[in-house]
Parts: sequence; C-alpha cells; structure tokens
Amino acid sequence: MKSPIHNDILTSLNLRFGSDVTLFEEQSSSFILHEVYQIQDQQPIVKELIGFWSQRRGLRMTSEFVWERRKDLGGTELSLAIVHVINI
Repeated sequence: MKSPIHNDILTSLNLRFGSDVTLFEEQSSSFILHEVYQIQDQQPIVKELIGFWSQRRGLRMTSEFVWERRKDLGGTELSLAIVHVINI
C-alpha cells in the first residue's frame, strides 16, 4: 500500500541546503528517487528527481554530483566576508 509523503511532514524536518535526504517512491518493481532540501528557511521545499532503481537495471542517477544538481539557488542572495590575515 502506497502512503503519500505529506508536505506537513517534510516541513517539520530541518532540510538545510546541505541535507542528504532521499525519498523512495515504489512503482511496480522499481523505485523513483527524489532528493528534498530547502535553499533557506522560510523558502519552499525543493523535491528533485535524482534517479531510478530496479533489481534488473540497478541504480541510474540523473547526475552523480549533488552540487551539480543544486547549482540553481533560485535568486538567493549570499552574504560573504573575506578576512585576509598576514602573519608577521
């Protein structure tokens, strides 16, 4: 019996940008894999297809590298600081 993952359950989790959370959705004799994360607090949860698994074909990923999949920050502004220290 399939049980849908509800958004209220996902929003109760701390899904930071660097989180490693994978959802598996059973479909016949295979599974669809999605990763879920949030770019920042108060932003919507991102659910992205990352691959498929079946006993016959094994694991097939859309991209091997997580940071390649997460390169679009959706216009989020980043604050950065650089501290240059000279040792005397």
